[in-house]
Amino acid sequence: MTPDDTHAHPAGERSPRPGEDGAGPPAGATPLGVVPVAPRPGEAPGALPRSGGPVAAGVSEPGRPDAGALGRLACTRSAPGDVALLLDGAHSRRLVLLKSLLTRLERRPDAVPADVRERFEAHWRLLERAEAQHPRAVRDTLGYPSVGTWLTRALTAPDGDALARCLGHLGPLAAAAALRAGGPFALDLPAPAGRLVLP
Repeated sequence: MTPDDTHAHPAGERSPRPGEDGAGPPAGATPLGVVPVAPRPGEAPGALPRSGGPVAAGVSEPGRPDAGALGRLACTRSAPGDVALLLDGAHSRRLVLLKSLLTRLERRPDAVPADVRERFEAHWRLLERAEAQHPRAVRDTLGYPSVGTWLTRALTAPDGDALARCLGHLGPLAAAAALRAGGPFALDLPAPAGRLVLP
């Protein structure tokens, strides 16, 4: 391991947030017209799109926004559950962006060098394992504001070095999710200037 690398592991680093009971995200209609990712057989609603198989398949129709909830939120007089609608919509959008990124790599295998793709796939498998152990931890990690910015940048990056750099950010994301999930793992990640930032 080089001086620019760091070895991340969960022991003593972080504990699950209060209220995280391991339950998956709630089912139900997605607000704000966001296209949710339809779960495959055996998957909970709101689960990560799986890296194996045709990742572009199985997207459901947009949900209809609750006009009453949107009106209350616009007036800053939300009722219990209204904010949850916004969070569910944001989470569904992140899943769609993740699925789009996986689809891009599946359809354009030459977009990045083979070693970059292999690291991305290893990081994705860690994210999947964390979700299998603690779905709420992964949902909370995906909800971090910088994750949406990263996904947008990755999807608009040109093939080659720019996309490869963007894909490298999945490693810290997967590490943060695994730390929150509390399971054992080992991962070497680059730490520019000796600092590793986790969402």
